[in-house]
Amino acid sequence: MIARIYSPAKTAMQSANPHKFWILEYNPYLKYSNSKKIMTVRFKTKEEAIAFACKNHIIYHVEKEHNSERKKISYSDNFRANRTESWTH
Repeated sequence: MIARIYSPAKTAMQSANPHKFWILEYNPYLKYSNSKKIMTVRFKTKEEAIAFACKNHIIYHVEKEHNSERKKISYSDNFRANRTESWTH
């Protein structure tokens, strides 16, 4: 089974920046999948997670980090005369 190394995305309930950590998720049982049997380990960096997988001879796949870009807009943009989007209220 291939381990999955990823940085979890920010949840919908988070308004601030998400915590920056990486998770190595590994299910050693190939055909039997049970959420209690999945091993998850947290690391501060992606490199630490990769080093752990290499040290323990675990085949891994690294998923790219979720980066959400927020548009910088001001409140006055809601009332522009040349607004292209429809009103939401």
